[in-house]
Parts: sequence; C-alpha cells; structure tokens
Amino acid sequence: MSYLSNHTELILQLLVLSVTMPRNKELSSVTRARIVTFAECGYRQIDIAKRLNVSQSVVSRTIKSYKINQSFTSAHRSGRPKVTTAKTDAIIRRKICIRPMLSARQLSAEIINPPSIRTIQRRLHTKFNLKARRPAKKPLLSAKNIKDRLAFCKKYRHWTPKMWQKVLFSDESRFHTLQRISSYVRRPINTRYETKYIQPTVRHSPSVMVWACFSGSGTGAIWFLTLNTTMKATEYLEVLREHLLSSMETLGCHYFQQDGAPCHKAKLVMNWLGSQNVNILDWPGQSPDLNPIENLWATIKERVAAEHPTSVTSLQAIIEQVWCSVSIEECQKLCDSMPHRIQAVIHSKGRHSKY
Repeated sequence: MSYLSNHTELILQLLVLSVTMPRNKELSSVTRARIVTFAECGYRQIDIAKRLNVSQSVVSRTIKSYKINQSFTSAHRSGRPKVTTAKTDAIIRRKICIRPMLSARQLSAEIINPPSIRTIQRRLHTKFNLKARRPAKKPLLSAKNIKDRLAFCKKYRHWTPKMWQKVLFSDESRFHTLQRISSYVRRPINTRYETKYIQPTVRHSPSVMVWACFSGSGTGAIWFLTLNTTMKATEYLEVLREHLLSSMETLGCHYFQQDGAPCHKAKLVMNWLGSQNVNILDWPGQSPDLNPIENLWATIKERVAAEHPTSVTSLQAIIEQVWCSVSIEECQKLCDSMPHRIQAVIHSKGRHSKY
C-alpha cells in the first residue's frame, strides 16, 4: 500500500513550492510532506536530505513516522506532569482572592499537601496574573466619611474648572532634613552596602511644619510653624489673620478650603472666619484625594529632597525657594483636576479614588 493514501493531490501541490527550508528544532508539516513525497517518487534519502537542508537521519525518521501514524503532524507529547491539580490551583486562587495580602509562604500553610512555595508563586504570577505589588496607603474611611464624601461630590459635581480655580486650597505638611527620595535603587549584585546605594537615615531627623495655600492663579502665602511645636487653634488663627485675606485678594479667590483638623474647626477659628465673611467649603473628613494641594506637597518634597538640606535653616530656605518657583500652569492643572477627582469618588460610591 502506498505511503500517500488520500494525501497524494495535496502533496503534489506542495512540491510546486519547493523552497530550501532552514534548520529548525521541529520540522513543519509541509517539510514532512515533501520528504515522504520525494521518497515515494524514488529519491534516495541522502538526496532528499541535501535538497531540503536536513540530515539523513531526519529523513529516515520522518518516513518511518508516516508509515506508523499516517500523519504529517507531530505526535502528542505529554511532557512533565504538573505538580498541582486543577483543584489545588482553584484553592490557591480562591484563598488569595479572599485574603490578597497573604504571602506565598502563608498561603502554603493553609493548603493540605501544598506544593512548593516557588510553585505557588509561579501559579499566582503566570497563571492568575496576580503579581506582588505595594499596596496603596489611604486613610481609613468610616461609614460617615463615605457618606459625607459622596454628598460633597454630588453637591459640587457641576462645578467647572474655572470655578475651582477661584478656590484657595490650604493645608499643613511636615518636611524632614533627610527626606526619603525613592523606595528603590538600581544597583549591581553584591553592592547593597556601598555608600551611593544607601538611603541615609537619622533616628530623630529635624523637621519643620509648613502651612501654605494656592489657587489656579498661583501659589499664595507660606508660613513656618515654630520648631518642635504642633499646630493649635491659636497658631492657626494667627496664620489666617496674617495671610488668608491677603492671599484670597491677591489670587482673586471667592472660596476657602481647609480640611477638618481639630485646630481648623475650633470655635475661635470658625467665629473669626464668619466675622470676615469667608465662604468656606464644607470639606468632608478623610479626603486628601480630593485636595489637590496634597499632590503639590508631593512635588515640593521631591524637589526639596533633591537639594539635600542638612539643617532646619537650610530646609526652610529651600522649601520657600521651591514653593515660590511653582508655576501658574502647575497650579491651574491641579485645580482643573477637581471635576475628575469628584467624578472618581462618585464612581467609587464615596470610597477611595486613584488620586
């Protein structure tokens, strides 16, 4: 019986496309068909090997394989069996979805007859695409916080970017002399403790507390709290008396934003703001993602850290210099993001957003 059986017409058509094939780890179905066809036509194995640029042993094995299997495709290879079963994989996925902060080692301890920790890591990484990442750090939200955030965003959802540019955003932030620049370092192997790859730390790094404000028209006043003190209602009232009204007038602001810190909500502070007819936004608690000044603080801290201040005096000078160098375009961009921030909180139903 002929090798070709019912494949004769197909194989004769393939012969028309006689092209020299490069060496591969595995022959294609077309090459196997040519080998068998040439053999059926009476070509010697050595001549077939030269014509198709393969070894004579490959030609011999291909002919023998076709006699047995009557096919030009490779036989199914089982390969090395998986260590885990489908059931074990499902358990791994279910447990990590319920408790996503479990490590592979902790996950292994919760599985009966577990595979190796490395196998669990491979399943999570390659099969389920669950790579280990740093979790986002966000304030804890109570039910009241969520309700207040959602109510605030629904109230101001129709404000345009131009309206938000008339808001004076304010906040306090703490700066350290040895500010952390990055959480990562790229270095060669075995150089972990070389000086240039180390992030210096000090147990009690000197720091200063700063209050500042800005709007879509640019940065406003900046004020430094006395060293080793915290912001109290009396100090905060002093800041407002000296800088608030002048900053609002200079930047053309109609509204004032402050968060719900106790010193901000103190009776003497609120009475003074009321006596000055200042329009205050009813800002929800635990909502730094809604306040664009938080992003401005991050930019300022990065620029200050790049100057490597080593004393409180130099730290204050650098902060003030960097603050004054912030462009109006940067401030406008931050204010223009307010509608997007509000929409993100509404979309998350009052919970955390990406900002």
